[in-house]
Amino acid sequence: MNQTSELMLSELFREILKKLWLVIIVGVLSAAIGFSYCSFFATPGYETTISLFVNNGSVSEDTDKLTSADVYSSISIVETCVQLLQEPAIYDVVASDTKLGYTRKQLMNMIRVTSRSNEVLIIDVSVTLSNADEAMQIANSFGSLAPDYLKYIMPQIDSKVIRHADEYRQVSPRTKMITAFSMLLGVVFVVSIIVLRAMFNRTIKGEENFTQRYDIPVLGCVPDFHNTKGAKGRL
Repeated sequence: MNQTSELMLSELFREILKKLWLVIIVGVLSAAIGFSYCSFFATPGYETTISLFVNNGSVSEDTDKLTSADVYSSISIVETCVQLLQEPAIYDVVASDTKLGYTRKQLMNMIRVTSRSNEVLIIDVSVTLSNADEAMQIANSFGSLAPDYLKYIMPQIDSKVIRHADEYRQVSPRTKMITAFSMLLGVVFVVSIIVLRAMFNRTIKGEENFTQRYDIPVLGCVPDFHNTKGAKGRL
């Protein structure tokens, strides 16, 4: 980095420091706007989850001896069960069972079916909705219908609900993240304006500023008679 660039950066830094009060005010106001949006305008989203234990019939409470082959063969069908639980048929049944007025397409958008990992026989079904009570009702309905649905399609599959939807958590809006992002956006905006104004401002602010910008000797300068004491009204 040459001397001219260093001087330019130094000038920009000084300009930002001069307007630091403005940067702080805009940052606080932006954060307040983001927080107000989350608190008063954004629609909250609540998530609840049920969990299903699935296996190929070889894993049950009556099983005296369980081999690793039984476990691995059951694990291999978990992903198949996940895909089956994403098919439209079960959502039609859930819509009819809950009687909440949601269509199959709406239910498919609010329900997420995932395997917990590649090493366990557990499927998690999460429902996200703006109404927490309805979310829990839909999740529990899905859980009560899923075992018979899976059994009907693949008779060898055994499944049962091991976790009911009896609690929920708010997942949106993410107030802290949005507030922090709003503040950062406001700070970046005002700093960018300050920097751009400083970069396009070609006004020479005195002898020192001239010598810093240009490698040209100064032979002399014209005094500012308006600011010279006793020189008011003189030519």
